Amino acid sequence: MTTARGATSITAFSDNPQGQVPALPIGRVAGGKITDDGQYLLLQTVQSDGQDIILALQREQLMPLVDMAALGFAQSNKALNVPSEQMAAFDVSWWEIGFDKATQRAVLSLTFGAGGRLDFLLAKGMPEQLFETLQAHVGQTLAEKPNKPLN
Repeated sequence: MTTARGATSITAFSDNPQGQVPALPIGRVAGGKITDDGQYLLLQTVQSDGQDIILALQREQLMPLVDMAALGFAQSNKALNVPSEQMAAFDVSWWEIGFDKATQRAVLSLTFGAGGRLDFLLAKGMPEQLFETLQAHVGQTLAEKPNKPLN
């Protein structure tokens, strides 16, 4: 929808019982920091019109935010028919493999971007499949490169 000034008007959540809720178009994410007590992320954003907005997101809401952002990005790529070779990817600077005793599953940790880290609980059988896939793409076994670090 376009307003009289030619700016795009965005409404969201039409299933809201109180009717459509206007959305604030964010032009960019300018930065963020954690509060001293570690309970909130202060996310600095800039609206399309240049106005700063600081969002205080509770720690418990950060994982759902990452999940919704990743889903939104995937849905946007699909809606815009972005070819897979043109999709953006994070530059991973470090990785670790751990083990979650409670679930008996491997955990893949990836450090990327400005130093953020995400941990992925891998499904049973996935570590072996990842290893086989990496071997096929690299074309060498670990035994052929014993003095090279794995990461």
